[in-house]
Amino acid sequence: MSDIVVQENEVLKEAFDIYKNITSKLSNNNLLEKVRNQNSESNERFTQAIHQSIVEIKEIHKELKQTKLEGNAKLFKDELKNFNELIVKLDRLEQDMAFPYMLYVIGMGKAGKSSLLNSLVGSNVADVGTLPKTWKTDLFYKSEKVEKKSVRMRYRDGTEQFYTEQDAKKLIENEERKREESEDKVDKEFRNHSKALNTPEEKSELRRELQDKFLYRSKVYEVRWGLNKINETSILNKFSLIDTPGLSQAHAGTQGDQGVRGENISDFYYQADGVLWVLDATTLSAITPKKALENLEQSLAHANANGQSINNIIAILNHADKVIAQGGEETLQKVIRAANDIFDNKFRDVVPYSAKQAVDAIKNNDQDLLENSGYNRLCAVVNRYFYYNAVDSRIISKLQGFRGEVSTYQRDFLNLYLERLTKDSNQLADRLNKAEKDLDSLQKQFKQDWEIKISGYVKRVENNINIHAKKIIDLSESARTGFIEKNIFQLDLLKNIQLSYSNASVKNLSDTVERYLKQDESTFSQYKYLNIIDDLKNNHSGSLKVNTSVALGVEVMDIGGMLMGGGLAMAGLALLGPIGLAAGLLGFLFGKSKEEKAKESMRENLETLKRNCNRDVEKFITTMFTTASDTLRNHAEDAFTSLHAGSERTKDIQKLFAKLNEIEVKEVDFQRKSFAHLLFKGSLS
Repeated sequence: MSDIVVQENEVLKEAFDIYKNITSKLSNNNLLEKVRNQNSESNERFTQAIHQSIVEIKEIHKELKQTKLEGNAKLFKDELKNFNELIVKLDRLEQDMAFPYMLYVIGMGKAGKSSLLNSLVGSNVADVGTLPKTWKTDLFYKSEKVEKKSVRMRYRDGTEQFYTEQDAKKLIENEERKREESEDKVDKEFRNHSKALNTPEEKSELRRELQDKFLYRSKVYEVRWGLNKINETSILNKFSLIDTPGLSQAHAGTQGDQGVRGENISDFYYQADGVLWVLDATTLSAITPKKALENLEQSLAHANANGQSINNIIAILNHADKVIAQGGEETLQKVIRAANDIFDNKFRDVVPYSAKQAVDAIKNNDQDLLENSGYNRLCAVVNRYFYYNAVDSRIISKLQGFRGEVSTYQRDFLNLYLERLTKDSNQLADRLNKAEKDLDSLQKQFKQDWEIKISGYVKRVENNINIHAKKIIDLSESARTGFIEKNIFQLDLLKNIQLSYSNASVKNLSDTVERYLKQDESTFSQYKYLNIIDDLKNNHSGSLKVNTSVALGVEVMDIGGMLMGGGLAMAGLALLGPIGLAAGLLGFLFGKSKEEKAKESMRENLETLKRNCNRDVEKFITTMFTTASDTLRNHAEDAFTSLHAGSERTKDIQKLFAKLNEIEVKEVDFQRKSFAHLLFKGSLS
């Protein structure tokens, strides 16, 4: 027996075994019911698993919200808002399990997305020829009953509100006006500030900062339009249809690549059960379709945050009629082949389409034109990949959506914040440590400087004592006091030494403090080019001056507008008053010679003066540096807490956010079994 005959017999035997398996299972009247029950149980397990994971994420958010804040904590609060938006998205993903299969329409550039949407809905629901709204999605679904308030606004914070169609449109127009005004402000500020920057990278960062600070972000996340007048051709009979912001398209008031873009694709991709990706067929027929490929791959890469393959997208080559008009059916087939070559394995299918023809055909009830537009084929492809497999694919899409939402949030927001938090925490520790070391070193230098100055003064006075001691004996008491103060102790000189020392010390310390204040403003700023903590300097700039003055009980002197006031307590000089000197000279009449006694008395007064001056200077230095240290520490902490929660809470916050990595939908067999699958592949056990 030949090998071919053997192979044929084996095939026939396998086929007969399959037939017997089918007939055997068909005799089981409970098979279909078991299929339905198994699918229902699988769906319930999936829903419970998703719900439990969301509960765990909400618990993390609750603990984070209980964090005690010491300052404005701008970045931390922003991250809590981002985290809350993640929770809102996950809640909606769970809620939408009970909603009609969600088919998202995504457009590349000016591919005719609005016209496509209108053709699928069967009525004019999208604003054809206008720029897409960059801040929301629009969901259209079949409503079984007529309601006055048929429009549901869904907000980023998770709340919802119902409006009439007229009120809803008015609200949207107002939101769009705010958006456009904010875009104009961004452009104006960019023109004013970018002149000082040199590189494209710097200007790009400046624009990002300006958008972050000034661009209006509507609280409206999604608008749901309930439509009750649906014709029999409308796709809304089987699906809910979602219009998304345009991708890679500059908005009003912007220019080219520097324009304000639509919301990120991941902001809405993970809510989708299926995606219709609209491409311009005329662009693909051009010599260089590179940009279209780059845009697509960039968007898909951004959506594919969790590393899973994306297999729920159908590409629609709109404007096929224009391609045919230019080069005939043969040219269109070339474009289709080119699309398959360019976007290899990116889509489930590629469908040529003319939204304009479809809209005209539906309006005029022209079945031939409807067929030529590609409408019927598109519906057949959508049904094949999405409707007939909706039961199986929804769980898969929602599971991928859950993981994608979490991983996208981590990539686009959380990881960036944690990196910034870690960086700022390390910089704060380094800054505090370095400042204390610099102050210690400077304090030692100040003490050495004073020792040199006071030593020089003491030597000068000692020399004066030796020269003039004999002379003061013959002076009258009134003349003697004046002579001692002016010619021997040279109190004016001492005062100038003290003033010069205090001025130099204050200047030196002020410069050091000022340098660190400016460093804080740069290091702990939300923006590189837009400083948001510029008021911190004003809040602390006067603290050294005031505190030093109070501690020393002296009048603060304005020394050239320096940070700290000058002047030194002159308590030691009071000991050289007429009473003190006279009392010391009373001993001149007894024992030693008058000259020696005068020298001895003046040396004692000099020692007392030196001791008291050293005491005052020590107090002066200690007070200055204590105040400086407190000011620098408080300023750095305040700058840090203007962005984050207190530095002592950094590790706790990092641990709480880390818990997000531990949350995952439990690995349960969520793959729904079809009747055919169970019939051919295995048992129901």
